[in-house]
Amino acid sequence: MQTLIAWGKVEREFAYASYDALRNLFNADGAIPEDGLKLVIDQARRSAKITREVTPGEVADLTFLHQAQADLGIKPR
Repeated sequence: MQTLIAWGKVEREFAYASYDALRNLFNADGAIPEDGLKLVIDQARRSAKITREVTPGEVADLTFLHQAQADLGIKPR
Protein backbone atom coordinates (compact mmCIF):
# COMPACT_ATOMS: atom_id res chain seq x y z
CA MET A 1 0.00 0.00 0.00
CA GLN A 2 2.86 2.35 0.72
CA THR A 3 4.03 1.99 -2.87
CA LEU A 4 0.56 2.79 -4.19
CA ILE A 5 0.33 5.83 -1.92
CA ALA A 6 3.76 7.12 -2.90
CA TRP A 7 3.55 6.28 -6.61
CA GLY A 8 -0.01 7.49 -7.04
CA LYS A 9 0.43 10.44 -4.68
CA VAL A 10 -2.93 9.64 -3.11
CA GLU A 11 -4.35 9.61 0.37
CA ARG A 12 -4.20 6.36 2.34
CA GLU A 13 -7.98 5.83 2.20
CA PHE A 14 -8.06 6.25 -1.59
CA ALA A 15 -5.17 3.82 -1.98
CA TYR A 16 -7.03 1.15 0.02
CA ALA A 17 -10.27 1.79 -1.87
CA SER A 18 -8.40 1.54 -5.18
CA TYR A 19 -6.80 -1.73 -4.14
CA ASP A 20 -10.16 -3.19 -3.14
CA ALA A 21 -11.70 -2.12 -6.45
CA LEU A 22 -8.81 -3.56 -8.45
CA ARG A 23 -8.75 -6.81 -6.51
CA ASN A 24 -12.29 -7.53 -7.64
CA LEU A 25 -11.56 -6.43 -11.19
CA PHE A 26 -9.81 -9.61 -12.34
CA ASN A 27 -11.55 -12.61 -13.90
CA ALA A 28 -10.87 -16.14 -12.68
CA ASP A 29 -8.45 -16.64 -15.62
CA GLY A 30 -6.39 -13.63 -14.51
CA ALA A 31 -7.68 -11.37 -17.27
CA ILE A 32 -8.84 -7.82 -16.78
CA PRO A 33 -12.06 -6.94 -18.61
CA GLU A 34 -11.27 -3.83 -20.65
CA ASP A 35 -14.48 -2.02 -19.71
CA GLY A 36 -13.76 -2.55 -16.00
CA LEU A 37 -10.19 -1.33 -16.40
CA LYS A 38 -11.40 1.79 -18.22
CA LEU A 39 -13.81 2.48 -15.38
CA VAL A 40 -11.04 2.27 -12.78
CA ILE A 41 -8.75 4.45 -14.91
CA ASP A 42 -11.46 7.09 -15.29
CA GLN A 43 -12.14 7.12 -11.55
CA ALA A 44 -8.44 7.52 -10.80
CA ARG A 45 -8.11 10.24 -13.43
CA ARG A 46 -10.95 12.25 -11.90
CA SER A 47 -9.56 11.83 -8.38
CA ALA A 48 -6.10 12.90 -9.49
CA LYS A 49 -7.55 15.76 -11.59
CA ILE A 50 -5.91 14.47 -14.77
CA THR A 51 -7.71 15.87 -17.80
CA ARG A 52 -6.13 13.89 -20.61
CA GLU A 53 -7.42 10.50 -21.67
CA VAL A 54 -5.44 7.53 -20.33
CA THR A 55 -5.68 4.28 -22.27
CA PRO A 56 -5.58 0.81 -20.70
CA GLY A 57 -2.36 0.17 -22.64
CA GLU A 58 -0.67 2.97 -20.71
CA VAL A 59 -1.32 1.36 -17.34
CA ALA A 60 -1.45 -2.38 -18.01
CA ASP A 61 0.92 -4.58 -20.00
CA LEU A 62 -0.88 -7.88 -20.51
CA THR A 63 1.95 -9.55 -22.42
CA PHE A 64 2.94 -11.81 -19.53
CA LEU A 65 -0.68 -12.72 -18.81
CA HIS A 66 -1.29 -13.70 -22.41
CA GLN A 67 1.88 -15.80 -22.46
CA ALA A 68 0.95 -17.53 -19.20
CA GLN A 69 -2.55 -18.22 -20.50
CA ALA A 70 -1.07 -19.71 -23.70
CA ASP A 71 1.38 -21.85 -21.67
CA LEU A 72 -1.49 -23.13 -19.52
CA GLY A 73 -3.82 -23.70 -22.45
CA ILE A 74 -6.26 -21.04 -21.28
CA LYS A 75 -8.12 -19.21 -24.05
CA PRO A 76 -8.34 -15.45 -23.41
CA ARG A 77 -11.84 -14.07 -23.00
